[in-house]
Amino acid sequence: MNFEFSEEDLRMQAEVRDYLAAAMPADIARRAAAGFQASKEDIATFTRILNNKGWVGRNWPREYGGPGWDHVQADLFQKELARVNAPHISYLSVFMVAPVIFTFGTEEQKAKYLPAIANADIFFCQGFSEPNAGSDLVSLSTTAVRDGDHYIVNGTKTWTSEAHFADKMFTLVKTDMESKPQRGISFLLIDMDAPGVEMIPLQMYNHQYTVNEVRLTNVRVPVSERIGEENKGWDYAKFLLSRERSLVAQTWLLRRELDNIKENARKPGVAGGLLMNSKEFRRRVAQLEIQLDALHWQMMRLLTGAAPNAAAAGAVLKVRGGEMQQQISRLAVDALGPYANAYVPDPDPSENHDLDMSGWTEGAPAFAGDHAPGKLQLSMFRRAVTIFGGSSEVQHNIIAKTLWGF
Repeated sequence: MNFEFSEEDLRMQAEVRDYLAAAMPADIARRAAAGFQASKEDIATFTRILNNKGWVGRNWPREYGGPGWDHVQADLFQKELARVNAPHISYLSVFMVAPVIFTFGTEEQKAKYLPAIANADIFFCQGFSEPNAGSDLVSLSTTAVRDGDHYIVNGTKTWTSEAHFADKMFTLVKTDMESKPQRGISFLLIDMDAPGVEMIPLQMYNHQYTVNEVRLTNVRVPVSERIGEENKGWDYAKFLLSRERSLVAQTWLLRRELDNIKENARKPGVAGGLLMNSKEFRRRVAQLEIQLDALHWQMMRLLTGAAPNAAAAGAVLKVRGGEMQQQISRLAVDALGPYANAYVPDPDPSENHDLDMSGWTEGAPAFAGDHAPGKLQLSMFRRAVTIFGGSSEVQHNIIAKTLWGF
C-alpha cells in the first residue's frame, strides 16, 4: 500500500518539528537518549509540553482532546519525537486506559480522567498480572464483592509497572465467582492511596526499579469507579491488550536507538578505531534496518485496517517488536565493547521510591563516554519484553489459531 504525504501532512510535520526544537529540555532529551527509565518528573514535564499543543492523546478522537490526526500524521509525529530524543509519556495512562475510558466509560468518568491524563495530573498503573495469573489472565483470583455502593476488593497484583508513582490502578477483578472465567470479570479503577492498598517494590535483576507487587486487603472501591458493565471486563481487557501489544513495536523509538548506535559507531572507540568501518557491524545494522522497516509497515497496515487478520497481525507485532527491542539493545551493548561496563544502577527502592535520575549521565565512570551509561541496563530490562503483555508463546498460539485453526 502507498502512504502519500499531503501538503497538510507536511505542514503539520513542520509545525511539530519547530515546536519540539524550541520546547524540548536538553537534560530530558539526554536522559532519554541514554536509555534510562524516565522519572515521573521527566514524564510529567514532557507530557505538559505536548499538552500545550493538544498533542498528548494522538490516538484520541478530537472530541476528547485529541488532535484528530490520521495514522499517517501520527506516524510523522512519532518520527519528530525520535528526532529530538523525546522521552516516553505514560503509555499506561494515555494509550491504554484512556481509550477504554472514552470508549466504554460514562460521561462523568471521561470528564474526570481524560483532561487529567492529558496534563499528567494523574498517572495510572496496570493491575492485570497476579502471582498465578500472567499470560493466562483469565485465571486471576482477585475478588470484588459488592457491598452497597462499593466493592470490597481482595487479592494481589504483581509486576505492576510504575505503581510507585501512580495515583490510580486500572485492574481486573472477579465479580462473579460462579460463571465462566471470562464472563465474571469487571474493570475497576482503584486509588493507590486507599486504605488496604500495600505496595511492595520488586528489584529487577538489572538493578532498576520499575515494577511492584500490590496487595489489596478489603479495599473499598466505589461502584462509580467501574468502567462499563459488571462482569464485562474481559471485553474491555481484550480491547486494551490489543493496543498494548501493538505498542511493543515502538518503531519510532527503535529507529532513534539504531540511529544513535550508528552515530556513536562513527566516533573513535576501542584502541581509537571506528566501529562503522567494520563490515560485520554494518551488516548487522543493515539487517536490523530492513527488519525495522518491515515491522513499521506491518504496524501501519494494522492501524489503517489493511491487515487481513487483525488478531494475528497484532500478535505478530508483539512477537517481532519484542525481538527487535532485544536485538537493537544487544547491538548497542556489543558496539560499546568494554565501555558497556559503565553501569549506573538505581538506588535501593526499599529506601527511596522517588528516584532522582537527573545526574545519571553525568555520573558515568571516567573511562566511558556520556553515551555509554544506560545501554546495558536497558538490554537487561528488555529480556522481559517477550514475556510481559502476553508471552511470545501465547502470541504464537494466537497466530496459529486465527490463521490456521490449530
